[in-house]
Parts: sequence; C-alpha cells; structure tokens
Amino acid sequence: MEKQSRFCFPKSRRLTEKYQFDSIFKYPDYRTSRGSVRAKISANDLGYPRLGIIVAKRQFSRAVARNTVKREIREGFRMACSQLPSVDIVIQIFSFKKRKQFSQSLDGIWQDIMLEQSIQREARENTH
Repeated sequence: MEKQSRFCFPKSRRLTEKYQFDSIFKYPDYRTSRGSVRAKISANDLGYPRLGIIVAKRQFSRAVARNTVKREIREGFRMACSQLPSVDIVIQIFSFKKRKQFSQSLDGIWQDIMLEQSIQREARENTH
C-alpha cells in the first residue's frame, strides 16, 4: 500500500497517457482560462482529482523555464488537491511575462474549478 501524505503528488494523481489527454481535450465537461493559463476539466469516478500539464517548447524554449512552470503548477495542485472535486484536469500554459501574474492566474483556475463543482452540486440537489 502506498503511503500518501496530504500534499504529495503520487503517480496515481497524474495524467500520463496520451489517451487520457485526448479524452479530456475531445470531451471536456467544462473549460476555464485566466491570463496565460487554460484548463480543461472532465469528471472522473476515481474519488480524487488528477492533473496533466502541457507546457510547449515553442513558448518556453529552455528546459529550466518549462520545469519551473511545471513545478509551480504541481505545487498549486498539491495545495488545492484536498478541496478539488473528483476530476481530471489538463493545464496548458502559454507564455507569460510576470511570475506573479502567472501565480494569480493559476490560483484563479483552482478557484474556478471549485466554484464550478459547487454550482453543479447545487444543481443536482435542486433537481432531486
């Protein structure tokens, strides 16, 4: 059994296969974007959220820059993970100029996902 910390990012929480990304791109339940950050979200039945990250070489030609961006996304996911619904999330990053704006955009994405989930939950409760 894999021991999981509250803030860890085990492989089970990652989208790693092409078909997983393709499915979310083809049939997202909802989308959101803030600044240079775009997210596509699709519900899953696993009981926990999963994350996929796309950072184009075209936008960040240096590996150091791409890895830094990915690290920030993973960190944001770890911090928001306990509040996120059971969804698959693909985050796409386009070029950004200021790190602070990027961080604010990313925080906004997590909030949008949580808000969308609460709206869907309310809608389900009102129909029952």
